[in-house]
Amino acid sequence: MVDFSTNKIYYSINGGPLVAAFTQVLADQLYPCVSLQSRCKMEVHFGPVFKKCPAGAFGLNPTLTRSQTSQLEQLFDTHKDPETGAISGRSLLGLLRNLGANSGNHPLVGVVPWRINAGKLLTLTYDEWMCSWALAQAYNLNDIKRVTAEWIKETEDDDRCFANYYNYIFRYLKNANASLSPPEAIKGWQLTGVDKKWKFFDLWAAFVNEKKAHITWSVWDQFLPFIKTIGPDPSKFDENDMWPLFMEEFFEAKLKNYK
Repeated sequence: MVDFSTNKIYYSINGGPLVAAFTQVLADQLYPCVSLQSRCKMEVHFGPVFKKCPAGAFGLNPTLTRSQTSQLEQLFDTHKDPETGAISGRSLLGLLRNLGANSGNHPLVGVVPWRINAGKLLTLTYDEWMCSWALAQAYNLNDIKRVTAEWIKETEDDDRCFANYYNYIFRYLKNANASLSPPEAIKGWQLTGVDKKWKFFDLWAAFVNEKKAHITWSVWDQFLPFIKTIGPDPSKFDENDMWPLFMEEFFEAKLKNYK
């Protein structure tokens, strides 16, 4: 199982992922390959349907009938921006509203680009669109609504899925930049829902804005373990732990004397 958001390869047994077998792979440059000794046989199943599929995973065998292709292309043409030839900008926001997004921080705004593996901010290309919905076996708007609701639920119920989604959002929002501006970072945390999971998020967001600090990957990556460690009790912060300097400064400024 290839995880494109973390560039790792996992083995899976009965739908459950095992520890990472390979890390730091170029996930978007991999090709299936099987090597066997003489007279050996192997049966390979690339999907798209598996009896026991790990949460968030899908097969590598997208197939479309002419009717399904036509339905997906019609949906794409309905929502695409004629200037870019892709579903982008306002046209993407219109699509997300049709799927049920009622605000800029609705989970669909982040989950759909994540699962489609959009390579550019606020843009879904024709190839990304066709391949992703073929893999998901969703061919019309009702199918897509059902599948996207399942995707959101996976991020809520499966910690690994949520971690992958969280990691992707950083790459998605930073686009070609090395870090996120304060508004971008705060929007990213709101998109992933961590603002509702941590008692001190408003203090954290205020500190990020006060410092006008661009959020690097190291801070973004350590934020989840940071809030899990502290939880609702600032006394759980240990000065001996190896947190990024920005988090130590936040604790000193906002939580050390919190009552």
